[in-house]
Amino acid sequence: EPSSFPVMSTSSPTQRQQNALPTMLPPLHNAPQPHSMANLRQHAWRLLTDALDSVPGNKALVLDKTLSGPLGAVADVGSLKARGVSRLFHLDENAPAWSSEWKGVVYIVRPTRANASLVSSHVHAFARETADVVDVVVAVVPRIPESFVRYVEEAGSAAAMRIVPLAMHFVPLDTDVAVLAREHTVRDRLARGDPSSTFDIALALHLLQSQVGHYSAVRGIGAAARRAADVLATLAEEEAVSGSDDKPCPVVDHAALGVVNDGGGGEGGAAGTNSVAPSEQVDVLVLVDRAVDATTPLLTPLTYEGLIGEVLGWNFGVVEVPSADKPDQKSKWPMHSGDVLHEELRDLNFGTVGPIVHNKVLSMQRGYQDVVSKRDGVEMSGVKELARSLARTPPELVSRHVRVCEIIQGVSNESRFRARLDAEQTAVEGVSVDSVLDFVEGIVLRGGKLMAALRLLVVASLTNGGIPRGRWEAMRTLMVHAYGGEGFSALASLQRAGWLRRAGDVAGGMGGGGGVGDASWLKAAGAVEKLGVPAFQLARKVLRLVVGADEEEAAKAYAGYVPTSLRLVELLLDSRFAMAVTSGGIPSQDLRTTFEACRALAGGAPDACAFAMQSASGIVSDSPTTDVSANGGFEEEQDEIDKLIDGGLVGDWSSADESSATTTAAAPTSSRRKRVVVAFLGGVALGELNALRAVARSASSSTLSGVDLLVVSDHLLASGDHLLEGFTMV
Repeated sequence: EPSSFPVMSTSSPTQRQQNALPTMLPPLHNAPQPHSMANLRQHAWRLLTDALDSVPGNKALVLDKTLSGPLGAVADVGSLKARGVSRLFHLDENAPAWSSEWKGVVYIVRPTRANASLVSSHVHAFARETADVVDVVVAVVPRIPESFVRYVEEAGSAAAMRIVPLAMHFVPLDTDVAVLAREHTVRDRLARGDPSSTFDIALALHLLQSQVGHYSAVRGIGAAARRAADVLATLAEEEAVSGSDDKPCPVVDHAALGVVNDGGGGEGGAAGTNSVAPSEQVDVLVLVDRAVDATTPLLTPLTYEGLIGEVLGWNFGVVEVPSADKPDQKSKWPMHSGDVLHEELRDLNFGTVGPIVHNKVLSMQRGYQDVVSKRDGVEMSGVKELARSLARTPPELVSRHVRVCEIIQGVSNESRFRARLDAEQTAVEGVSVDSVLDFVEGIVLRGGKLMAALRLLVVASLTNGGIPRGRWEAMRTLMVHAYGGEGFSALASLQRAGWLRRAGDVAGGMGGGGGVGDASWLKAAGAVEKLGVPAFQLARKVLRLVVGADEEEAAKAYAGYVPTSLRLVELLLDSRFAMAVTSGGIPSQDLRTTFEACRALAGGAPDACAFAMQSASGIVSDSPTTDVSANGGFEEEQDEIDKLIDGGLVGDWSSADESSATTTAAAPTSSRRKRVVVAFLGGVALGELNALRAVARSASSSTLSGVDLLVVSDHLLASGDHLLEGFTMV
């Protein structure tokens, strides 16, 4: 039977219609490892069809709203209809009206108590509407926890449904980014003490190796990153043991998880096998705990793609754009690399985008006018050139971007938008926290949205080491009076996470160890803040987080601020830094300031600091890590702290010795570029992704420059609001 999977995604530009507008599904032909990215989507599609085919014939499909976007990145409506889906619904309290044409209903949901309750209520409604036995299949993404089964049993509907796993892990959103599509993982981990997301992304990273290659080295920073690395090591060891004994792996049952061997073994590939050649290795896997850098995604990005997310929203590569004539009417437009103009513009500072789009419009107009004015005397070469230009960038495509630019320009020209940018820059540069708090008060008193006030309040707390004691109670009281229970819930959750606190209270750096899920508060950050040096301020100086807007490519995404996460990725890719971390010895003096800054950001405790592991033949083995706390560190006097700050970041380390096979990733051969996978545990921001791409493309001295980059995360954050939304939920 021919597959209804949209095969256009893996075709080359010459195989596709050149003048077609981009489809909703992003093409993956330009991916550094195109077959790997295409296989990821093909694998997700195969799992989806297995769930749909469990109910033969016509059926209704009911989706958890949070899964609508991820599934839209895997298949379109036509593909679902080809599998017998006659009606599509979102899961809510109203059960679909039963139709005699349906053979059954398929639910695809996350394993939450609320979803279990809603599905159970639907089953009871079906039983009241029809005397026939309704075939109900509940596909749970990505696995079935015991708690979900218990919730269904408590609702009395377990006997009326079949519960199956839908082990869909990473879904590719574009040529260089894939996500688990699991939201609010930082909130769950830090404020609710639920570490399950760490296991989920570690498992997904383990399975990803069957598509992109084994990880030669694993490096990371943050408590969650360390735990994920430990899970990776355990899974690799258990797989190796089961492989040597020719027995099924006791923990990682690849058949149950839906891992497919596409390397010649068909769909029934043996468990534990890989579809990539042994030479296909990922040189470094970098794990970044979002809690280590919560500041960056809360800031307003200034890239084209970042502002699209802030102003219009962004739902897995699809943007809803209001009509110029009828603002209430919105059109869904794809914004991914299949749109050649978007691919050209997305990582650029918005200030440079307008002139580029304007010049393209003028170029088209001039080309058309030249052809029309010459009429009979026009040369065929001119006509062909105009036709080629229109095929590469259709006029309708340019019109779309003109409309998007108009909307963004209108918002960015507002005085409040510019005032907010100034307040954010003031917070990041550490000029005056009082002026930032004054701006937050203005938002609240004007009746502004909770998220607008909350984002800037958290930024002030993170960058200043807390809200000044003299203003702490006043700010809390103002927020609760203005926003009621929602505001109170958000403040309480953010305090538990360690992102919002009173200055001087002992707390965990940037949030890497201060929440419910990470009970050990950070000694290092607390000690340094007692001496008057908040963790972010130390990192700003040592890691050079604030530079001239034109001084570095990465600084263009945030008006002179280089994302902390990007600096940490550069450090973890540096062989000298990784060597010092892995050796377990006291770092040299020139590296000490960097170690201390990383420790303050990540938590101070050894398991939360930067770490490096070496992998051999795909098996991650733990190596000794540096216990920086044994080196004196922040327990020293104020003058020693001043020396650390004055030391700054060691300059270009690109000439460092990379010959040690025990501490650095195997150097890539001269025939290929270095392959790097960067995994964010807790979400990655659009502006952050733009900065990573820009540096990877650049010819700078950065350790990230010139690499084949794949960014994965549990979710892609369209805006700072997206990161904090979960904290407002009771």
